[in-house]
This record gives sequence, C-alpha cells and structure tokens, in this order.
Amino acid sequence: MNINDMEIVLAIMKNSGYKEVVTDPESAEVIFVNTCAIRENAEQRVWQRLNYFWFLKREWKVNAATGRAKSLKPPKVVVLGCMAERLKDKILDSDKMVDVVCGPDAYRELPSLIKKVEG
Repeated sequence: MNINDMEIVLAIMKNSGYKEVVTDPESAEVIFVNTCAIRENAEQRVWQRLNYFWFLKREWKVNAATGRAKSLKPPKVVVLGCMAERLKDKILDSDKMVDVVCGPDAYRELPSLIKKVEG
C-alpha cells in the first residue's frame, strides 16, 4: 500500500515539474515520510525520522557550506498517509518539524501545498 501511495505521489510531483528522485535526504528539496498506523511501533519510528529531518532543516546552512547538503534550499518535510491524518495537529504543532501533512485523499494537492509553504 505504501509503495503504491508513493508511486502516485511521485507521478503527481513529476507532472508538476519536480524531476529527480534522490536517495539521500541531504540532497532533497522535499522529503516525503509515508506513514502507516497499522504497523507495530510505526508512530515511534516516524517521530525518530522526523527528528532527524528536523535536524537536517535546522543545520542546512552549515551542511550546505561544508558540502554535506546538496540541495539549493532547506528541505521541506511532508508527512503522508493514514497516520499523518490521525496525528495531523500533533505533527503540525511539533516545533516546525514538518511543513506539510497530507492524507491519501489530498495527494493531488501536494504541489500547491508545497508551494504555499515555500512562500
């Protein structure tokens, strides 16, 4: 299910002009975290990953100056999926850790949501 959701999201983003998928978060301009509330310890793992991505955002200037960050601007963190819907308020209130929270029914809105937070 998560793989299918990410294929949909990637197609939407490519159709909106995003061209490249990178494997390391230091090089990403947008980081997608696809969540699922069904798996055991899923929420804990999501928070751990979000803490790491928050660190990347916070330290972007230093990382860019040293060559560790390869993106042209700090990454935007987008949390997707059913857990994102369920914990939306908690995630958005988490010290600007996340830029966009999007449930499965709103994936088509992702490009415009990302543009809103960039401005």
